[in-house]
Amino acid sequence: MNSVIPKTSLLTIAAALAVCPLVNAASLPACDSDNGGLKLPAGFCALVVAENLGTARHIAVAADGDIYVALQGKGGVAALHDSKGNGHFDVKEVIGEGSSTGVALRNGYLYVAKPTEVVRYKMTAGQLKPTGEPEVIVTGLTAGRAHQDKVIAFDGKGSLYVNVGAPSNACQMPDRQKMVKGEDPCSLLEVAGGIWKFDENKPGQKQSDGVRFSTGMRQMPAITWHDGHLFVVMNNRDQLDTLWPEHFKVEDNAERPA
Repeated sequence: MNSVIPKTSLLTIAAALAVCPLVNAASLPACDSDNGGLKLPAGFCALVVAENLGTARHIAVAADGDIYVALQGKGGVAALHDSKGNGHFDVKEVIGEGSSTGVALRNGYLYVAKPTEVVRYKMTAGQLKPTGEPEVIVTGLTAGRAHQDKVIAFDGKGSLYVNVGAPSNACQMPDRQKMVKGEDPCSLLEVAGGIWKFDENKPGQKQSDGVRFSTGMRQMPAITWHDGHLFVVMNNRDQLDTLWPEHFKVEDNAERPA
């Protein structure tokens, strides 16, 4: 079994290798003696395959083993290739520019999610980097200083799902102020705080062209489609104890549902 995970420093990518009956362990690259600085359960080991990429957020792995890493900030997407077959990705190309947090390979395209848009590049078999210009699939997505990063998922039926985080802690106006109640109903939910569904093959869509698939969520930094369902990892509200110290403790902030 072979999977790719980002190191906690967000500057290194490590491949975690599990020895199992279905894999010939002798054919796998040798792991680092310190597992790339990772602490792993028994039966797993790891090696550093690429370093100093920037702030890596999401990763897509091609069928031929090439890796595509979405880089937050100004990095675009790092396309990596292991030319020697030793587990160290020594060839690097940069695709696009600007903060990129979602990335996926689907039906011959590389999809990339940015704070306000989703684009795709036509890939060519045997080439690490696309040669053509990106095609804009969705533009005008809500973005603010907080929770603007976008990720993507596909249901296999032609639909693209995009998270649109709420630029707020808990719909307070003004935000993050002591004893300020959240707006109810929260007007931000009209354009944020949920997941929107689009046509994965239709260029030039705006957020208003999509369907609000789910709502009432603050920020969803990871979403994926599996077995007929959309699974979500969510960041919920902060500061319950510091904004309402008369009513809540540190333990409440950590343990109470948002």
